[in-house]
Amino acid sequence: MRVVISWIKIFAKSIFAKPEIKLTLSCFFITRTLLTLIGVTSRIILESHRGRGRSDVLKNVWLDIWGVWDTGWYLNIAQNWYTTDINSHGGANYGFFPLYPFLMRIVGWFVQNNYIGGIIVSNVALLVSCIFLYRLVEREASSEIALNSIKFLFLFPTAFIFSAVFSESLFVACMLGSFYFARGNRWFWAGFFGGLTALTRSIGVFVCLPLFYEYIHSKDFKIANVRVDVLCLSLVPIGLSLFAFLNYRLTGDFLAFSHIQQTGWKHEWTNPFSVLLGSLVDGDPLHFLNGLFSITAVVVLSAGIRTIGFSFWLMGMILLFFPPLAGKVCMNSMLRYGLVVFPFYLMFARISENPIWYWMLVIILTILQGVLMVYWTNGYHLII
Repeated sequence: MRVVISWIKIFAKSIFAKPEIKLTLSCFFITRTLLTLIGVTSRIILESHRGRGRSDVLKNVWLDIWGVWDTGWYLNIAQNWYTTDINSHGGANYGFFPLYPFLMRIVGWFVQNNYIGGIIVSNVALLVSCIFLYRLVEREASSEIALNSIKFLFLFPTAFIFSAVFSESLFVACMLGSFYFARGNRWFWAGFFGGLTALTRSIGVFVCLPLFYEYIHSKDFKIANVRVDVLCLSLVPIGLSLFAFLNYRLTGDFLAFSHIQQTGWKHEWTNPFSVLLGSLVDGDPLHFLNGLFSITAVVVLSAGIRTIGFSFWLMGMILLFFPPLAGKVCMNSMLRYGLVVFPFYLMFARISENPIWYWMLVIILTILQGVLMVYWTNGYHLII
């Protein structure tokens, strides 16, 4: 028994001695503690002004601050799985992809509460995202830049959503995993994590495009070098196909998840450029704020293409342009959608090599996140 305990101690010491683990855990506990205090305090102060979007499922403000808006849909799926029930707004739960609520349900079974299960899944995925991000960036840059990229993941203005009962942290973890294994030429695992990405959110299927670029880049863009391992990338569309088949079994329509978004959430295929530019002049202050953020994000990402590389740039552009492709109704969510554009973390880390820029970014992003946490956790429409 003593030998086992001693081996456990040695293993734990070796793990926690790694700089990325120490930094990740430090950032996690510091930021989550501060955000929880901000959320709880603002809930108490703004009690009479909170929006209808919040979800008091536990009647415990310390935990309930992490559940607003779409949290109710994920809880519904975790509890009832997929049904054909249509709510009063024309929405149905099969408009949401299955991996996150499935994991919520599994963990929730162990802890006897699906909501707490969702919080656990989100935060574990957040920690996994940090490790994948570090390993990915370290290969291309220095360990210092890789460590700073973790810091800016936690400092992104809407990074509090990573700990909420939302799918963002799981989506980023799977997406980063797919790129990490692609950069290591481990194509089965790249395809596997890409498939998980496609099972987490609809836009996840498009990770196959930068992954394919990574593949042909690793083969020096020569067709003669292509091997059978390229078929591993088919696991990405297979992930989407599994959900499409589930939709067919439920509704008789393979694309029911897309069609319900049109009827229940008023999504409509349109020109994303006109939506982005129109958001600046349509008179809606929330559209203006989200549109300004989106356009700025596109410009910044394009300016940094040499820093992040083509495949990361391509993934970032897909993540930024796909929501407005579904119409202006998505504009109120762009601050949340922008959170998963992981190349920003690398860009911030590069910029912060200059100490002055580093502290400017840290201060500005910290203040922004604190303010946005108040709005979001109280159900205001600034971030949906």
